[in-house]
Amino acid sequence: MADLQHDAEYIGKAASAEYGKNPKNNKREIRIFMEIVEGPLAGRRVKWTANMKTDKSIAYSKRDMIAAGWKGKDIATFVADVTAAAASGLKVPFTTRLASNGVNEDGTPNEWWTVGSIGVGAVPLAKATADDDRDVNDWFGRAGDVAPSGRGSGRGSGSSGHPNAPGNSDDSDLPF
Repeated sequence: MADLQHDAEYIGKAASAEYGKNPKNNKREIRIFMEIVEGPLAGRRVKWTANMKTDKSIAYSKRDMIAAGWKGKDIATFVADVTAAAASGLKVPFTTRLASNGVNEDGTPNEWWTVGSIGVGAVPLAKATADDDRDVNDWFGRAGDVAPSGRGSGRGSGSSGHPNAPGNSDDSDLPF
């Protein structure tokens, strides 16, 4: 069974958004539950919580909230904005991380999965033009067949035949 990976990127949507006060400590909280929508973990939800401790963390939180669909003008519209964006089909990249806070009473690590950032990831590629196709085909044509097949190529051993591969040049004059 697949499981989340630390610093991995997933494609997801905001499954729910919350803004209010935590009844345990009366502190304001902003949360988004991101749902993975592609791949073997589709349907898995991971919680994101805004970090409001410093100006820098507030800026990152605002960036993530806007990526999830908030219009960024009034916190009173946050839940409605994010809910509407998800309903309209907004999918965004997000990263996960394994958070921790000490050790439980039974000696096991106190760990949980959380969303690291929302909307930060690989930007979708724009469609290539015919000129792009021509240029790239020209590059590949000039490259010839210098790369090994992959089987028994000795990757990392300097035997690949590539001029920049380790062991394929006299680097005795390098200062390091």
